[in-house]
Formats: sequence, structure tokens, C-alpha cells
Amino acid sequence: MTKTIHLSEATYNRLRESITGRIDHFVNKAIKKAIEENSTKSLDKKHLEKQLKADYQRIAQNKKIQKELNILSEMSLTDIYGKRKSK
Repeated sequence: MTKTIHLSEATYNRLRESITGRIDHFVNKAIKKAIEENSTKSLDKKHLEKQLKADYQRIAQNKKIQKELNILSEMSLTDIYGKRKSK
């Protein structure tokens, strides 16, 4: 299947001057390369988003644990054992 693309005359003339061979093959390869690079960047972005979410969850969990440890460190043994006996 063949599709038509439109280039400005200046762009077409620069292509004609700078490449050897057929312009359509050059343009096709350039577009394929751009699509592959874009796809790779998209995958990298998804990986970074996933890692960011995991890191955020880990930080949130660490804050929760730290808060519980702070509460426990402020309690005395009497508080701990006194609460156990009263239960």
C-alpha cells in the first residue's frame, strides 16, 4: 500500500540534495526510526511511573511504621504492662 505525504518544497529540495537513492525509502526509514524511539520512550515512561508508585507506597508504609515506633518509644514499661493487666 502506498500513501502520499506532503512536504514543503524547501524540505523536499533539501532531501533531494542531501541523500542518495530514493527519497521515499529514506523517509520510510526515518519514520520507522522515529516510531521505534517514541515507543521506547513510552515504555521507559511507563516503567518510571510504575517505579514511582512503588516508591511512594514504600515511603507511605515507612511513615506509618515510624509513627507507630514513635508511639511505642514514648510508652513506658508500666504503660505497656499496666494496659495488659487491665484488659
